[in-house]
Amino acid sequence: MIKFIKNSTVSKNIIFALDGIVIIASLCIVQMLFFGLPKDVFEFIKETQWIWFFLLSISVFWHLLFSVHETIIRQTAIQDCVKVYLLRLLVAISMFFGIMWFKYNYPVHSEALERISIQFIAVDFLCSSLALVTYRLFVKFILALESHQSIKDNPTLIYGAGKAGTALLNNFKGNRHVLAFIDNNPSKQGKNLQGVRVYSMALAKAKFIDTGIAKSMVLAINSISQNNKKEIAKICLEKNMLLQRIPDISQSLIQGIDKGSLQNMNISDLLGREQIVLNDKELKNFLFGKNILVTGAAGSIGSEISRQILQYWPANIVLLDHAESPLFYLEQELNEMRNYRSINTRFVVADICQNIVMNDLFDSHKFDIVFHAAAYKHVPLMEGNPKQALLVNTMATADLADLAIRYKAEKFIQISTDKAVNPTNVMGASKRAAERYVQSSNSLSQTQFITTRFGNVLGSNGSVLLTFKNQIEAGGPVTVTHKDIIRYFMTIPEACSLVLQAGSMSSGGEIYVFDMGEPVLIKNLAENMIRLAGLVPNKDINIVYTGLRQGEKLFEELISNLETDLPSPHPKIRVAHIRETNHSEVQQAFAQLKEIVSKSQKTTDLFHWLQSTVPEYGIDNSFNDRYRINGNGNGNGNGNGNGNGNGNGNGIEGVFQPSTYGLSRRKRIFDILFSILVLPMACLILIVSASVLLLKAGLPLFISQQRRGYDGRSFFLYKLRTLKNGHNNQRAGMVKNDGTVIPWIGMIFRKTRIDELPQIINILLGNMSWVGPRPEQVLLSEEYELRNAGYVKRYALKPGISGWAQINNPDATLEDYEEKLNFDLYYIQHASFLFDCRILWKSIKIILAR
Repeated sequence: MIKFIKNSTVSKNIIFALDGIVIIASLCIVQMLFFGLPKDVFEFIKETQWIWFFLLSISVFWHLLFSVHETIIRQTAIQDCVKVYLLRLLVAISMFFGIMWFKYNYPVHSEALERISIQFIAVDFLCSSLALVTYRLFVKFILALESHQSIKDNPTLIYGAGKAGTALLNNFKGNRHVLAFIDNNPSKQGKNLQGVRVYSMALAKAKFIDTGIAKSMVLAINSISQNNKKEIAKICLEKNMLLQRIPDISQSLIQGIDKGSLQNMNISDLLGREQIVLNDKELKNFLFGKNILVTGAAGSIGSEISRQILQYWPANIVLLDHAESPLFYLEQELNEMRNYRSINTRFVVADICQNIVMNDLFDSHKFDIVFHAAAYKHVPLMEGNPKQALLVNTMATADLADLAIRYKAEKFIQISTDKAVNPTNVMGASKRAAERYVQSSNSLSQTQFITTRFGNVLGSNGSVLLTFKNQIEAGGPVTVTHKDIIRYFMTIPEACSLVLQAGSMSSGGEIYVFDMGEPVLIKNLAENMIRLAGLVPNKDINIVYTGLRQGEKLFEELISNLETDLPSPHPKIRVAHIRETNHSEVQQAFAQLKEIVSKSQKTTDLFHWLQSTVPEYGIDNSFNDRYRINGNGNGNGNGNGNGNGNGNGNGIEGVFQPSTYGLSRRKRIFDILFSILVLPMACLILIVSASVLLLKAGLPLFISQQRRGYDGRSFFLYKLRTLKNGHNNQRAGMVKNDGTVIPWIGMIFRKTRIDELPQIINILLGNMSWVGPRPEQVLLSEEYELRNAGYVKRYALKPGISGWAQINNPDATLEDYEEKLNFDLYYIQHASFLFDCRILWKSIKIILAR
């Protein structure tokens, strides 16, 4: 019954039925008190049924009219009890007058009616009202007992003993046990607020947090400084306490403050900094009454720039993006901002690579200011699409800069990225090339060209924060590319306000670098986000290291080794001082790029152009390194793919080119068909082997290990267990006689390669092939990559169960990795169907010979 009453959709029907039972029971009890039990119950009911129907009808009428059954029974208060008494009083009065009317009009029934006296009605009133109130209070008491344990299990601290804190305390009653208030105001400390003590942070920490009593904390104050917020978060994270906050002031005014409106503290709240002070007068002079174009307006940065520009009342603003739906949503949002409806705002769906469309826009609007935020930004994706990266990020930027000059725009502000500094990927290099063109254009006309450069923004499309948030909500694991990777972060509004400020104070030709604060270790970021969700890292949610992605760096830089930074009028903005670029040279290079894009189909030509145009374009972790070598002849391969010595040519002559068969559909079809062919025999062997293993070494029978595969991506490889339990070291079993291999059975499995048979699953899943470079464990791969930059070329094809390296040196050790690399690179360049058949035949012969 209690469970039904808890359910608000069922409770009113249940309560109405219970009320009916209580009323009938009350009438029966009063009948017995006055007249005792009837001798013949059925005869009694037959004679008096119309009277009982009449009395019950009166009760039903008034109960439905006053809807006392629709109250929430578990929150029964004094006013509810008074309402029940008044209702039953009305019922009693109605009964009295009803009986009098019947006695007067139907004297034939006077004998039955004589039973219903005024004393009978009075006692019924007392019994029924008392019973109705009593069972309501009883149910409330039972529910309170049931929830008492859950309240005790959720002891909470409220930070802020003001109006918001008091409102929370009242709403927490029956849901959370509030241990104490915390307030930094000395005049409140030591006092009680509605029976709850107010402590200083130091005392509350010692009494409730360090002892583990408190399980959560709620920030019930909006004016708390960012530094205090970070300090509180640090304390809570160390103790795995849930940290929540009330909504901001505007939301609080609309929704009120209660337990339902609380928001979990998110990582953006902690990574943000104190509010940036802008030169408002300078911004008004810069933007008021101007014709403005924002490209990439529907993106994270572009949309926020648009919102902030509207606050300074431009005459016209054109918001351009090629993404139709996001631009539509932006239009809906800005149209609801009533204060700015008088501003002429136009939403244009167009591609910045469409020169005719862009020329018509500049011609018809005569833009004063251009904010160029449109760009491809995802590093791994652009590694596989270098042509599109150069078309949008580089060539389109140059075309827009030329249009700004032709139509005499006052300022052109390009949004760049910290990935343009010493770039190791296509995206960064394409943006750096665009920076060079924009900077060199400053001397050609009155148009001032400015570049703004900053790092990652919190909550942008594709942001690591959103990725982590989704992974945590899905139950994990959280994937981090490297345990040492670090990044800079700032909020989207903060970045956009600095873009506007930089544009307002520039004189042309500057590359502005924003103060990004302290770098953040992504590993710690992931752990803190898990803790903020009230979970424990690597217990409730695992963190998995997947390896650096294509073109990804361990750390980002804001100033290159060819630049120095100088102060600017704004404390959060620095100026990157770099040697000036001759525009004619850059223009000539861009003309070559247009020719390459229009005529050449070779990806290597694009990389060659990037290297010549962006000299600092490095190859530390660019997956596209496999397509090219440095022009100085110091590449990682010798043209035939059979070594790691010096390159033998300039530019693209020493290209390392994987075989087309290696990634072809034919190879995939062969892998599937051969797997189906050997699967029955493999299953039989595995059943027998697993049975022997179970008898010899117990569970588990199978293990999975994280390995580095195609494109440098990580996957889980399946094996029959050959190591003793407890040996998780990545080198376990790789050194002879290290004592980690299960005696005799483990050695047999390894020599005959039976332990590799479960990898047929990996082949069917598409992670592996029958023939290819043998996949190494992730940490070992990272170690080898640091020893030899050419090691990443092994990721050009899917890894295999067997390979050319295994055929030529079946008993290779850890230190033989360079020899194995040579064989693997040779196979990658010469892979073919016949070569695979040859390797598989030789593998069978080697296994049988053992």
